[in-house]
Amino acid sequence: MVFKKICLLTLLTYFSSQVSAICEHYNATCSEFAPCCYEGWCNTGQNCLAINCDAANSYPGSCYPKPLCVSFTDTFDKNDLIEISKFNGDPNIGYEWMSQFLPNNAAIEDGQLVLSMPLATEKNQYGHPAGFGATVASVRWIQYGTVTARVKTASISPGVVTSFIIHNPEGDEIDFEWVGGKPDEVQTNYYYNGEFTTKNQASFSVGGDSASEFHEYMFQWEEEFIKFYVNKKVVRTVYKKDTWDDKAKVYKYPARMALVHLGIWDGGVGVPGTTKWAGGLTNWSNPKTVYKAYFDYVDIQCKYNGNQTVPWVTPTLPKPSTYTSSSTSTTSSTSSSTKSTAATSSASSTTASSSASSSSTSTSSTSTSSSASNSVSSNTDSSSSEGPQPEPSHQGDSKTDSTKSDHTNSASKVFGSALMGAVFLFTSYIMN
Repeated sequence: MVFKKICLLTLLTYFSSQVSAICEHYNATCSEFAPCCYEGWCNTGQNCLAINCDAANSYPGSCYPKPLCVSFTDTFDKNDLIEISKFNGDPNIGYEWMSQFLPNNAAIEDGQLVLSMPLATEKNQYGHPAGFGATVASVRWIQYGTVTARVKTASISPGVVTSFIIHNPEGDEIDFEWVGGKPDEVQTNYYYNGEFTTKNQASFSVGGDSASEFHEYMFQWEEEFIKFYVNKKVVRTVYKKDTWDDKAKVYKYPARMALVHLGIWDGGVGVPGTTKWAGGLTNWSNPKTVYKAYFDYVDIQCKYNGNQTVPWVTPTLPKPSTYTSSSTSTTSSTSSSTKSTAATSSASSTTASSSASSSSTSTSSTSTSSSASNSVSSNTDSSSSEGPQPEPSHQGDSKTDSTKSDHTNSASKVFGSALMGAVFLFTSYIMN
């Protein structure tokens, strides 16, 4: 009988782990028909597998490996920006950045990265005219180091938000953000595991007008602390030891590999809390207005480096033997939550081991989350509370080649139900 109970306990532990991994909107792990879990949806499409893949909830083995960090300084003297729909995950094809939305409002002009936000062609889900901004993300993943940017913001109108952040799909994030109507101020913030809170935010003087002149901002991200610099001066230090949550028994501190994001988005046209935080309603009285943020250079210095020679082989997935059609999703692309494979992690065992030992993966895609204005619909702001918000992950009517399959939903639910039924029957047999 003791042996039977041990067997039962082992089986229950195993099956519970299988059903606990779910792609949120499908209530199940994604199947081979739409293998990539992104923002709770099961998708197909190479750009999802290469960049946005939530490894814990996607079809096993489907997520592409994460290209690891290589130190570099980009002065934007050449075109090293690729549209996300054309990016196959290979970091060695000559591009340092990927533009995440379609239509693409990011461009390299006169030695600067220019992120534009014109008025969108349609109103957002709140019935407001909304800007359609841009987000550019690094093609390689960083885990600790320094990231510096020289920025001229778009804070000439309330509601317009410029962002320079480090973010991963698990919901860890480190922020510099400039909200509309406060050009002399920069907000710093950090998030852990998608838990958005106002208590981690702190604002500081830029020492000038951030919208009319360039200023330099830097993150120093270490295992035990984060330092925020403005014009080479430390304005804030966050210590990991101070983020301990005794109830959850975890340090609520960004510790997992992430991508660098540069963005502009419309925070003034969504739910009231976000609008208030962003400085008020965005001025769209002239529908031809285009708000612009400028990045003069970005410097990334990896703590764990030496990945230049790691070869890239684009993974090939077996084609499903049956159902292959799926309906188009309106979600757009942001960063990935893939796991490193041996091929990409071998060049930096320290990084790989550090990543493996960091906090457990969340199922939420978060940050950079928002909606029709590229801004605010999925912020945790539905209670209309005021506070700093994560950068949005998708724009209103933008579409990529990501897809989601109703077949996956129904098949996965049927499989989950059958699995649990089998566990129940076997439990009854063992106990008898």
